[in-house]
Amino acid sequence: MSPRCPHCQHTLSAWRALLTWRYHTLSCPYCQQTLQINRPKPLAWAGATLGLLTGLLCAEQHPDGPWPAIAVGGLLCYVVLVNALWHKVVLSPSEPV
Repeated sequence: MSPRCPHCQHTLSAWRALLTWRYHTLSCPYCQQTLQINRPKPLAWAGATLGLLTGLLCAEQHPDGPWPAIAVGGLLCYVVLVNALWHKVVLSPSEPV
């Protein structure tokens, strides 16, 4: 089950989290409330680590060097992890800055 907005109770999809640039906050598309993702760092670190390892394994076969393989591998691993772990995310209202 996908997480719900604590303000309006609408279900938020993982696609919404992938479209945001900030890995720790996102806005609800229904009520425009800014939401904070609790414990986002393990997800980001896991994606970065798996992406780095995947890129390094694929870099030996890439003629342009390791960096394109590391970048693509990191992005793909992050997308897969967000989709796989999105149902465990807990959203809370963000405090005003």
